[in-house]
Amino acid sequence: MTIVEQTFIIHLDYGNRADERKFVADVLDTFDKGTLCGANLFINNDPYGLELLLSLNFEKDGDKFEAWLRDNYPAKKREYRLLFEDITDAISRRGYSVCGLLDSDMLSFSMPPEANGLFLFPDRKIISSIWGRATASSSFSVFLSHASRDKPLVDAVFNELHKRDVRAWYDRYEIEPGDSITDKINEGLANSKLGLLFFSKNFLDPRSGWPTKEANYFEL
Repeated sequence: MTIVEQTFIIHLDYGNRADERKFVADVLDTFDKGTLCGANLFINNDPYGLELLLSLNFEKDGDKFEAWLRDNYPAKKREYRLLFEDITDAISRRGYSVCGLLDSDMLSFSMPPEANGLFLFPDRKIISSIWGRATASSSFSVFLSHASRDKPLVDAVFNELHKRDVRAWYDRYEIEPGDSITDKINEGLANSKLGLLFFSKNFLDPRSGWPTKEANYFEL
C-alpha cells in the first residue's frame, strides 16, 4: 500500500500570536507523530509584509485533519496557492525564519507574544499598550522616505533628529503588525510637513516599490 503524504499550509495572524498559539497547540495535541510527521512555522519579519505560516505534513489521515479543521476552526483555511516547495525556495530570497515544532510545550518559546529571536515585532496589544496609537491629527516635522535596505543609515539619522526634538515619521516605529501598510504610509505623508528622501541605488531600484511613490508625493 502506497502512503501519500499531504502538506497543508495555513496563514496565521503574525500580530495575534497569543490567540494563534491556542490553535497550533490544539493541532499538535490532537494529532500524534504517527500521523503528523512534520510541523513548521515560517516567519517573515519584513515590516512591509509581515507573515506567519504554519506548514503541516501528514503521513496519513490528511482527510481527517481537513474534517477536524472544518468542524473546529472553520475560519482557518488551507492555502492552496502555496506549496511547501514554494516557501522553502523563498526562504533566502524573502528572509523567512523557520522553526520546527515537536509538541505544544515548545510554543511558549516558538510563538511568544513578545519579540524574540524568531519574531522581531511583538503582538499588536503589546505595542499598543506601550506606544499607544497615533491619531489622525498627529503631525510630524519630517517623513523619512527610504528603501528598507538603507535602514542602518535611516536609524542613525532618526536618532539624531530625535535628540534635537524633531518629530520624524519612521515606518519602523509607526507601522504595527497587522496594520494596513498603505493606510499608515498615506497617513504619515498627509501629516508630515516635508519629506527627507534617502536617495541611493536601493531607493531608485524599481523593486523597492514604496520610495519612488513617496517621493512623488512631495514637491521637489
